[in-house]
Amino acid sequence: LRVASVIGREFRLDVLQRRQQAAALLELDHDTVAADGHARHVVGRDTPLVGVDREQLIGGKRLSVLLTIGARIFYETHFALMLRMHGDVREIALDLQRMDGTVVPVLVTAVQKRDPAGNPLVNRMTVFNATERRRYEHELLNARRRAEEAAAELARVNSELSKSNAALLKANEDLGQFA
Repeated sequence: LRVASVIGREFRLDVLQRRQQAAALLELDHDTVAADGHARHVVGRDTPLVGVDREQLIGGKRLSVLLTIGARIFYETHFALMLRMHGDVREIALDLQRMDGTVVPVLVTAVQKRDPAGNPLVNRMTVFNATERRRYEHELLNARRRAEEAAAELARVNSELSKSNAALLKANEDLGQFA
């Protein structure tokens, strides 16, 4: 019984330590952007997305500069406003433009930290590379388009066959009168 008690206590301590480690990882596993849009902390895994070093991002470029023109318009007219009004946004699709000009689709989730007066301090953002997801979505859209085209062709052929069948039935009926 004493051994079980010791093992149980060690297990609880191990679980507690793992929870604390996970919380610490979650706290650091996001990009931090100041209220003015400048990066304060960038997770290392996000730097290949834009093709620049972490040091070039922190304090240097505003987040909106890293977006394509369409994504920048959406960010400024919707994303930032929703973040300000609701304090968070979830899984918003944006396109980042790398320094070499290539575009990377991403999903962004953000939470805004505020001071006691409600003024924004920082935005904590998690950026997910959505290249594979976007490719899959395009495949689904193409498959849907092909299915709709096939359905339209089937309807056209069915209509022609119905007309042809009606003509044959009429001819058969006419031939039946002569017999």
